[in-house]
Amino acid sequence: MKLSSIKDFSDYMISPLGYVYSCKGGRRELLQFGTIKTGHRFVYLFKDGKGHKRYIHRLVLETFMGACPKGMEAMHLDGNPSNNKVDNLQWGTRSQNLRMSNLVGKYSKVSAYDISMIRYYYKTKTLNQYELAKMFKISQPSVNDIVNMKTYKDTKDVVFYS
Repeated sequence: MKLSSIKDFSDYMISPLGYVYSCKGGRRELLQFGTIKTGHRFVYLFKDGKGHKRYIHRLVLETFMGACPKGMEAMHLDGNPSNNKVDNLQWGTRSQNLRMSNLVGKYSKVSAYDISMIRYYYKTKTLNQYELAKMFKISQPSVNDIVNMKTYKDTKDVVFYS
């Protein structure tokens, strides 16, 4: 398995499969990772006595694909935030990432159809934002962002006929 050094953290290495190792004192030891609510994994890397929280998907991309281009973010191509294999990751825009999460759907709280329904119900004054939030099990601020086109801008609305 090919390991590469992690930029700015000379005591650590990472594999293309997303495994992070400590290489202090001549020993290689697999690091334990933590997981946040969204399923993204992270590790703490220490330098000069200070711990730095780093997301594994970003470490993989930065190490094997280069620095994050301006305006880009990490994307999991299969929508699974715990799959940090290099062939499942790429840099993309926020818009591309949201579109990708809608395509794979499993890890997205709302589908493209849900977004269309939210906008339709709000536009026709059938339901208010609080009712929509409860119905779709998301927060009212998320509903507000959807109806005001702050998020999911690229999601095309489905045409509903009455």
